[in-house]
Amino acid sequence: MVIFMDKLKFKDIKIKSQGKQIKEKILEKFNSLDEFANLIDLYPDSLRRYLRSAKMPNSFKLKLVNKLNMGYDEIVLSDIQQITGLVENVFENIEAYRDEKDIKVLKRLKELCLESNMSLEIAKMNRNISIYYYNKKDMGFAIEYMRWAIGGVKNDYDFLVSSMSLLGLMYFFKHDYSKSKDILEKAEVFLPKLKDNSMLFYYYYRRGVLYSCMYAEDPEKIEVSKKMFVEALSFAKENFQLGFAIMNIGLVYGKQGIVCKKQDTFQKAIKYYNEALEIFEEDFNKSVVYNNLADVYKLIGNYEKALHYIKQAFKYLGDKDISKSFIYYQTYVQIKILKGESKQIIEKLKELLERVDDFFIYKDVIIAGIKTIINYGKIYENIEVLQELDDLIVKLVKGSDEEYDKELKACSWDIKVILDNIIQGRRRLGL
Repeated sequence: MVIFMDKLKFKDIKIKSQGKQIKEKILEKFNSLDEFANLIDLYPDSLRRYLRSAKMPNSFKLKLVNKLNMGYDEIVLSDIQQITGLVENVFENIEAYRDEKDIKVLKRLKELCLESNMSLEIAKMNRNISIYYYNKKDMGFAIEYMRWAIGGVKNDYDFLVSSMSLLGLMYFFKHDYSKSKDILEKAEVFLPKLKDNSMLFYYYYRRGVLYSCMYAEDPEKIEVSKKMFVEALSFAKENFQLGFAIMNIGLVYGKQGIVCKKQDTFQKAIKYYNEALEIFEEDFNKSVVYNNLADVYKLIGNYEKALHYIKQAFKYLGDKDISKSFIYYQTYVQIKILKGESKQIIEKLKELLERVDDFFIYKDVIIAGIKTIINYGKIYENIEVLQELDDLIVKLVKGSDEEYDKELKACSWDIKVILDNIIQGRRRLGL
């Protein structure tokens, strides 16, 4: 198998001749071809001639094997072996392939697989390309290539289950819960045939997350989500896996508490969140739990604790994830307004915006944060906050991104309509 220490470049995607492979192996161990030629009592020109030749004398092969201390089949790989090695290299390191130019590397390697009619390798390259597009958040292409990957394999059940699990995740991120459920449940028939159970944590975990979203407002049906997370726990091998499964069991209890309005259900959510905190080692993961705790305490009306935990969420997150900061900000806004402390809301938003280096990338979470303020400003008729927010939006509109500016202007328009309605309503009441 060909092993590359670094990510493959386009120039690496090729079949190497016998002579080229031998030359590389010689230079891995010796300073030069001339040095090696002298060691085996051969003229340097004769060595170079052998390396250019399609056939090599057996006497030379024997000396090569002895000096390199390798079998000849380890020194010279067939075309099929080389392609397989390249594919496995990418397959094991696909997360490194995120640059724009990387897609050319992946597609060229797939072409080599097609030229040699290597069905399993073609399927693996379709999966690799799918994951590339998934990481680029292009779910259309990601789903298309993953479906091709699944369709290209029949008896490799480990590959099928892991690929179907990923496809279910992709449909989930497209909010196509029905297709996600269909794919994940179809994969269940292959589970008894798996050789490697390590993927089962993610399989059950993804089903748990899916059912948690699908049945968020049905306290009975959402029980199946809890069962999936418990099942995932039995296959967890890392602390972060244990933590996320336990945290999500808490999340299910939290959703049941919202629907049933039962304090004891919220207390169970808090219990599982605290267990997850004890397990997690990474600050980022702890920040997620703190945000969830803040949300639960907000729901049960303990705003002081809610504010404490959302501040902990920001503290442990630090500068690691701008998108997550704006998600936490939505919780922060809700708590502050419920506490009747709206003055710091806009200042916190300004603080977060100062850390954004690319508004295009984060526009969705920024807009979501702004809409949260608008919604709560409307509910609690907070004119001051709405006016401050509108002033800030005017400064954010820069004309650099038409779509982003359009959404900002729409938010500004909503604010003006809400303010007008609040003022007119107060006038009618003589306020």
